[in-house]
Amino acid sequence: MDRYQRTLQYNENHNIRSSTWSEVEHSVPQGSVLGPLLFLIFVNDLPKFINDKSVLMLFADDTSILVSHSNPMVFYNMINTVFQTLNDWFKHNLIFFKFCQNSRY
Repeated sequence: MDRYQRTLQYNENHNIRSSTWSEVEHSVPQGSVLGPLLFLIFVNDLPKFINDKSVLMLFADDTSILVSHSNPMVFYNMINTVFQTLNDWFKHNLIFFKFCQNSRY
């Protein structure tokens, strides 16, 4: 496929941290005609997995999960539950992430 990706992370001082480039092995190319439809079919069951501790927002080919609470400890527990639920959904749908150990600022 000859396509690569990386993640950029900005902090409050506008410093940039980036992962190393990694080859994209499986995906639907961005801008494809079928991409949005395939995405919607693929994530169709995700709202059923997300619990009442978060709000799932789906729009076109983008997904956001919102978690909020005023108590930091309750928030910590809520977000860990959401991450575990997502992890279970990813495993169920055979989605795997590669994390790069090397990063630079």
